[in-house]
Amino acid sequence: MQGTLVLPSLDATAQLLCLFRGPSLVRIGFVRFPAFISLLVFLGALAWWFWPSTESATSTSTQTPIATAEEVALPVSGPQAPVAGTKEPTPEEAGHAGPKPSPAEAGANSVAGIRLLDSWHRASTLDRPGVADSARGAEGKALQNFVSLWNDGSDAYRVALKNQIPAQLGAEFASYAEAWTKKGLKGLDEVLATAVGPGPAWFAWSEAFVDMCQQQRMSGQQAGVLCGKLIKRMIANGYSRERILELIPMVNELGDAAGGNLPGENYVVASGDSYWALCRKWADLGRTTNHGWVRLFNGRTRTGLRAGETLSIPKVDISIEAWRDIRVTSAWAGDYPVRLWDSSMGEEAAQTPLGEFSLGVFLDDPTWTNPRTGEQVPAGNPDNPLGTRWMAFKEQPSYGIHGTQDASTIGSFESWGCIRLRNEDAEDLFDLVGPGARVTIHP
Repeated sequence: MQGTLVLPSLDATAQLLCLFRGPSLVRIGFVRFPAFISLLVFLGALAWWFWPSTESATSTSTQTPIATAEEVALPVSGPQAPVAGTKEPTPEEAGHAGPKPSPAEAGANSVAGIRLLDSWHRASTLDRPGVADSARGAEGKALQNFVSLWNDGSDAYRVALKNQIPAQLGAEFASYAEAWTKKGLKGLDEVLATAVGPGPAWFAWSEAFVDMCQQQRMSGQQAGVLCGKLIKRMIANGYSRERILELIPMVNELGDAAGGNLPGENYVVASGDSYWALCRKWADLGRTTNHGWVRLFNGRTRTGLRAGETLSIPKVDISIEAWRDIRVTSAWAGDYPVRLWDSSMGEEAAQTPLGEFSLGVFLDDPTWTNPRTGEQVPAGNPDNPLGTRWMAFKEQPSYGIHGTQDASTIGSFESWGCIRLRNEDAEDLFDLVGPGARVTIHP
């Protein structure tokens, strides 16, 4: 309540004012008071009138709080509340994914999430579950949900994304999630293929895209091309060699499906044709295709041909790329990876040369001539380092690609400058390519 003041009469007021002239008594109503006491009473009444009570102040602050900056209403760009009496549309009916995080949300709140995603994707297959399971907070939950894609959980995860696009793993991650949620694998491929300066989300979603394509038996040319970009960008961004080699099964599956994913030209086998005769004919035309590539392209394991049957001849020849520092070698049909192999490179005193080369001499079960002593070591001898196959560089014939008698050396820097493969891998490459095939060796 507010204080109540009973005002004195005009006569009493006049007498109070006379205090300044020093009267000793003041008459208020029928009572006379000393002048100084009357003055104190008057001043106290004024203070009571103008000073709010504790109850009043508390009541006022409770009923009319001052809005903070955060509480001030701002324009809303996300989904609005439905009008009373109407049904709120589902994400599918609305034609879009769930609420997308604002740039501020996806930026300020996602640094930790982006780092977490990067750490998870760089980790080995054995370590990745531990990285995801040990992650805490909203970032950890978002990553764990994403990881379900690798556990046949793509349908459930896509439904969850239609309700809410996570902001915790970054704006780039959210854009790929939205594209996949709206348009499926086709929409995801479109945004991944055109990404500029991709971050951790691109690497994770690209691998997820290829994996989902293969799970759904939809491994097309787009999946192969994207996998090729993934391999080269992972190498360029410092992924470990062990992590790169974990992509071998994915690449091998793409290679086995190449005939259904890459362009070919039909050829009807004539009487007397053989793979060897056809390869010689193509070599005269400047092609480097070998019988193994034709058989792989047609999904065949037998080496014989029957007159009248139709072969699909690949329009693109196989080329080879190797990375010296991480000891990885690969076979490509254009920008489509066909094979990925663990390999060895030259020791410190005889480093594998870098640059562009072409294959010249091909030898099956080669004899090795020791370049330091001139001694010849026959095929099959444990001292013969060439293994079962030899493919020399035309430009530098003392260097080339070959097998080995000791598979335990693969992955090391132990050769005298050549690219060394396991025998089975060297034999695979030997059948895929012919003389003139291009070889590129990167640092």
